[in-house]
Amino acid sequence: MWSLAAEQLVAEANERTVEELARTARAIRDQFDPEGAAARFDERFERRSFRTWTDADGIRRGNIAFDDIGGAWMQSIFDAALRPRRGGPRFVDPAEKARAEELVADPRSNDQLAYDLLLDVLRAGALADEKSVFGTRQAGVRILVTAADREADAAGLPAIGLLEEDQTAVPAFLIA
Repeated sequence: MWSLAAEQLVAEANERTVEELARTARAIRDQFDPEGAAARFDERFERRSFRTWTDADGIRRGNIAFDDIGGAWMQSIFDAALRPRRGGPRFVDPAEKARAEELVADPRSNDQLAYDLLLDVLRAGALADEKSVFGTRQAGVRILVTAADREADAAGLPAIGLLEEDQTAVPAFLIA
């Protein structure tokens, strides 16, 4: 049985990238070893994590280790939104074609677009029923602004608001 798997990989080696061959090899291994596949899935699931921190320059950073399903969801979201930027299908529908052209012309990098998309998804999720998702309190960002900040902003002067959580200063133009 393993020799058949090796033959299949050798036959595909001229037509696939190393990454594609690695995926195929893992899939073949998992088909031949379903108990091991389940154990590897469980191990990846247990290693899922999300961590944030603020670095010395005040930049908030994050690190995510996805489980299989969470990673597939995230990839699906990014692929659907960024497909036109990545040379995806050409659209026949005029509205979809216009949206694709806007996305291709967007000056942001793909990484910046992915970041903005992630925040849009998080904001949309934050509107969910707080008791079923968050426990007791709706998620959200609160910005504290004084009357003096609003007057300065209206006069075209630099003005700031403060994030309620940790008093980080943000430009007043961000305040709706």
